[in-house]
Amino acid sequence: RFAGRHGVEHNVLLFEPLGVTGPPPALKVVANPSGVARVQEILNSRLGSAPTIGLHISARKPPQRWPQERFIELAHQLHKLLGARFLLLWSPGAHDDPRHPGDDDKADAIAKACIDLPLVALSTLSLRQLIDGLACIDLMFCSDGGAMHLAAGLGKPIVALFGNSDPTIWRPWGVPHRVLQVSDNVYDVTVEAAVAAVMAVATDVALRRNP
Repeated sequence: RFAGRHGVEHNVLLFEPLGVTGPPPALKVVANPSGVARVQEILNSRLGSAPTIGLHISARKPPQRWPQERFIELAHQLHKLLGARFLLLWSPGAHDDPRHPGDDDKADAIAKACIDLPLVALSTLSLRQLIDGLACIDLMFCSDGGAMHLAAGLGKPIVALFGNSDPTIWRPWGVPHRVLQVSDNVYDVTVEAAVAAVMAVATDVALRRNP
């Protein structure tokens, strides 16, 4: 009965004895309007107006971590194709923090390599700040994880990298999306495949280059 079902569908089945039936709705996450306004002001003042792609570069599990060089190449190609601007997001902290490894070094390297692109690196020290940032994007590129599900809850179209997790259970719920999974490690996903997936979702949601 549970085979082939998303995790959301699994959970909804628990409520059948209470008379709750039917397909589960999309997730719903609500951002803080004042926080969203602050991020939008940063984006607009620094980058002008353009489709905004969120690049979330962190993942808890090593097989879900895409190399920084590929994020850099992806951003350059998408800027050429879509005229996009970028919001760079990550889990803050040092990579060797025993409490929770962060990606400050990786984010800094990507930001420096993308200095020729319209990109804002937004350090999110709280869950609320992450939600406010995600609320400002038009499309999300990330690995499977909490940020992906938050973006889905905000109604954002998503391209998600999957390594050693099952997209049948964990794929984005209720939003246009593409899943990229080649093996049990996202390292095997090429930039070319990522670009193609982003462009496909951009077409689905009519995300276009500014005139």
